[in-house]
Amino acid sequence: MTTDIKKLEKWLKKKSFSIIFDKNVYDYIDFELNTIFIRSTLSNDSKVAGILHECGHLFERLNENFNEMLPTINRIKRKNSLRCYIETLTDEIIAWQIGEQLIGELKLKIKVEKYRRLRDVNIKTYIALS
Repeated sequence: MTTDIKKLEKWLKKKSFSIIFDKNVYDYIDFELNTIFIRSTLSNDSKVAGILHECGHLFERLNENFNEMLPTINRIKRKNSLRCYIETLTDEIIAWQIGEQLIGELKLKIKVEKYRRLRDVNIKTYIALS
């Protein structure tokens, strides 16, 4: 396990969250289980980037203004509406931005440029899925 992953696990433990690596999952955060799930078959940089992104979602949810910033995501019945799509994409981009900030705050070894390339690939998939 890389130094970056160990630092992130320690940081998450302070927030009562843990990480589970599994070959059969896509990266996501489960707020009921206080767990981040990461695909174990990814490269180390991709694992670190995925964890950072999910930490970004954690930060969003800890922000008391989150529901005001993106109100449609949690209360709309038509998940295929344009507004829900835009807010979901915004949510994902914000999580990636917060993850990037954590690189410096936690003094991680992953290069910001590498993180941004992985971010860009992932954001492209969100757009392609729409």
